Amino acid sequence: MTPEEHFNAGGFEDEPCSLTPQQNASMPQQAPVRRLYVKPVLNIRRSGRSFGQNFKIDKHTYPLALPMVVCFIYFLAMTLGGVNPLRDSAEVYLKWGGGEHDSIYGAGQWWRLVTNVFAHAGIEHFLSNLAAYAFGVMFLKQLMSPWKVLAVFLLCAFAGSVVCSIVTDYVFLGASGGVLGLFGTFIGCTVLQSDLLAQYKTSLYVSLIVVAVSILLSFQADVSLTAHLVGIITGVIIGFIVYSFKRHKAN
Repeated sequence: MTPEEHFNAGGFEDEPCSLTPQQNASMPQQAPVRRLYVKPVLNIRRSGRSFGQNFKIDKHTYPLALPMVVCFIYFLAMTLGGVNPLRDSAEVYLKWGGGEHDSIYGAGQWWRLVTNVFAHAGIEHFLSNLAAYAFGVMFLKQLMSPWKVLAVFLLCAFAGSVVCSIVTDYVFLGASGGVLGLFGTFIGCTVLQSDLLAQYKTSLYVSLIVVAVSILLSFQADVSLTAHLVGIITGVIIGFIVYSFKRHKAN
């Protein structure tokens, strides 16, 4: 036995006593003391902040959710209005705000330059833009404020709409131009600045991969290469302008 397990007997405190085997067998056995062991992988320290507190602390990023919230509401309205959530015809999408040369310039429906950005051709189209938008926002918000990121998205999306309405004759819709513009702006802001290039090298590689894959997929049927290219190019130009402005301001 260890010293902690000795019994006190004969009134002598803390003095070990000797017991015969028979006496020892008749004595009640003391249950061993078990220590609680927590595996290191499970010993997770709490941050001390609840979800609600994090939500309040990050409230300055709320504007970044607006475009996709509007897209979701628009998609829900289209679905409830009878549009097939998987895929429907060009005529149906035109009815729900898609862009088209004749409708915009012939019938004077200029609002289509905006509404087409928030309309999507099916759930797959919407979810793919939602995922790409989340990454684009995550990268670009490291370099500029949320309202500026939102402005970049809207400007690139609008540029894509205008060019598509001029040079194409098909019905176009979706936020792809604005989404890819976020990646284009991030690329334009980082490639010319060595400190940012070193700091965000991984994010830059991911952005380049997203842009390359998007361009390759644009050669498929029913995918607007024009909107994608215009969004990317507009974003890169914005990135160069931001870099030039910061350089001029520093000098």
